[in-house]
Amino acid sequence: MNDLTNPIAIVRSEEKEVSESVFYWHEKCQEANKARNLSNLSQAESLYHIDRMGGYKELGYDSMGEYVYKCYDRSKPWADKLVGIHKKFVEELGISNEKLLAATFGKLSKVLAHITKDNVDEILDMLPKMKQDEVDDLVRKLKGDSPTDEKEQGQIRLKGPIEIIESIQSAMDIAKSELCQTSSFYQYESEVPDLLSVEFLASSFMSGVSLAGDPYETLENALKALEHNYNVKITWTENE
Repeated sequence: MNDLTNPIAIVRSEEKEVSESVFYWHEKCQEANKARNLSNLSQAESLYHIDRMGGYKELGYDSMGEYVYKCYDRSKPWADKLVGIHKKFVEELGISNEKLLAATFGKLSKVLAHITKDNVDEILDMLPKMKQDEVDDLVRKLKGDSPTDEKEQGQIRLKGPIEIIESIQSAMDIAKSELCQTSSFYQYESEVPDLLSVEFLASSFMSGVSLAGDPYETLENALKALEHNYNVKITWTENE
């Protein structure tokens, strides 16, 4: 899928001076990217160290955003989410990856903004047994939202083949990330209503003016999420 099929070999062939630690985490990140199942936490750890050390510069990239875009066809908000999960759970709270794997990456992402040292153990014990809608209810309780708030905001319920649901959810997560970056009203992705993220995506397809940000960038990121999920290459050409 990616033109840079072996970035490590490229780095060595150009004789860039890359430290052993940066090279190690870059290689680990590449390995995790190739293995879809349960690879997110390993990739999160690798991206955390690359970002912390500024290793993307040693690897020949100007920014972390450029690094993840060119190496993994993913956006900076995607990388920020992974880095944030490793930083909060592992570095700050000392939780083992084994315990995090049981909770699953998607659920960890939803509760991340509301995790503290006082509630982390209880929440991690609950997450493996919870369905996605139950996690959404938990997040609303952690935020202190009332049932009225839930009715006003609304939540999307998806039914169908798991691979299709994952793709739609991934596109919605991208929209939520961009809304957080461009709106002062929302600080965390978990605060963005599902319906608003879908409205944002729809506006990107149907209009040259979106609710926030660049609609073409949103569309491009959504397509890249589909490419990643299905390991295909999608060529998008805007109609003249």
